[in-house]
Amino acid sequence: MKQITIIAFLVSLASCSPVKYEDIDQLAWLRGKWGTDIQGKNMAEEWVRLNDSTLMGQSYFLEGQDTILEEQMTIATRNSLTYFQTIITEKGSPDQDTTRFEMVELEEGKIIFENLFHDFPQRITYTHPSKDSLWAYIDGDLKGNYERIDFKMKRRK
Repeated sequence: MKQITIIAFLVSLASCSPVKYEDIDQLAWLRGKWGTDIQGKNMAEEWVRLNDSTLMGQSYFLEGQDTILEEQMTIATRNSLTYFQTIITEKGSPDQDTTRFEMVELEEGKIIFENLFHDFPQRITYTHPSKDSLWAYIDGDLKGNYERIDFKMKRRK
């Protein structure tokens, strides 16, 4: 039985091919300044094209004028793998948390990244429901329970 499980796992692994975008412009809908308010905190996110294979992003959570969380983000293709990398810095903490998620789905106006080995989230999803809206959510298992946090952002000038 153990051999069948291992063989099935290897076959499923071999049948998976990495998902990647053909051109960074497929993700042009991410570019720009976005924002929303979440529980009294202002969240701002901005994406810019760095080069022909990379988007760079920054995200901030502000409480009044005070930055309480900062996130540096990259979407890039390297060696046929498209990934989302995030570096998070929390106020008052000298540590930075760096995590990489692999792109597992790409379609018009939607992109999903996944890292099943990360504590939370395991998935990051961006959708583009309209010209001036960018919706993101993070989800996965958190201490044995499924959790999802939505960020429904609007374009900012």
